[in-house]
Amino acid sequence: ETFRDKTEIQKKISVNNIELTEHELENAVRHQYLLCLKSSRQAENNLELMHEVDAEVGLMEKLVQNAIYKQSDLKLLRITRQNYEQAYETYLAEYHDNLYNLNHLCGIEEGADVEIEPLELRLNPESQIPSRFMTSFYLDSLLIVADRKINELKYLPQVSVFANAGQNAVYLPGLNRFGFSTGATFSLTLYDGKQRKTEQHKSEINLETLQFNKRQNLTSVGIQKKFTLDKLQSLDKRILLSDNQLREYADLLDMYKKLLGQGEISVMEYSFLMKDISEKKQEKLLFEMEKQLVINAWNYWNY
Repeated sequence: ETFRDKTEIQKKISVNNIELTEHELENAVRHQYLLCLKSSRQAENNLELMHEVDAEVGLMEKLVQNAIYKQSDLKLLRITRQNYEQAYETYLAEYHDNLYNLNHLCGIEEGADVEIEPLELRLNPESQIPSRFMTSFYLDSLLIVADRKINELKYLPQVSVFANAGQNAVYLPGLNRFGFSTGATFSLTLYDGKQRKTEQHKSEINLETLQFNKRQNLTSVGIQKKFTLDKLQSLDKRILLSDNQLREYADLLDMYKKLLGQGEISVMEYSFLMKDISEKKQEKLLFEMEKQLVINAWNYWNY
């Protein structure tokens, strides 16, 4: 029965290890997917800015022909557009690299250029049951106890019975070559060089070490969960501020477009405004993607 119990514990340990590995893999895949999504959205942002400036380049060409702006102004606007195009290509290349790593992680050989779907992770409710990360410590402690029980079996009195029946193997004259025999053996370990005591001490140390590691791990999980929640609150505030600023920038951009069409502001002023808008959009995007990564981290630790 003791050996059967140990086998069952080993099976549970194997199952638990598989479940933890699956959980690790799911977390890694979601993380890599979010990196793909981040570079994809960054590319989209710069593509939108390119189209925005393209419209103004078309208008500027007419204004240059009417001598409202100089050829140098048009050139500056085209350089601004090229900067966004360069950033677009950079983020697009980054997206392809992240997509390759995602496929590699998932064991997908497909190398075609695909567009990934948007992803909005939700915060899982805090688990009300003990952390699954602690299960391995519990099972390991059971295995140590089972090994100790098996080791103790060697020091119990051992009794075995034997019997045989049939023809004698050696030649004997006469007719008494057939029969049967029975017997019993008894054994008891009297001295083992203090091996029993050593093994008991070893198992006690292993259990104490396991308990220490369990407490450390439990503390670490708690710290990670608290950190992610605090980080989420901070990110929500920063995203809200970025939204408000972008709305202000959108109103200011409409004003600049009208003034630019009337020749009342310089192209440099318009270019600086576009640069500010680009940076603010990038900032908000990074906040949003970081929030998704933090949610993924929370869902990982809240297991």
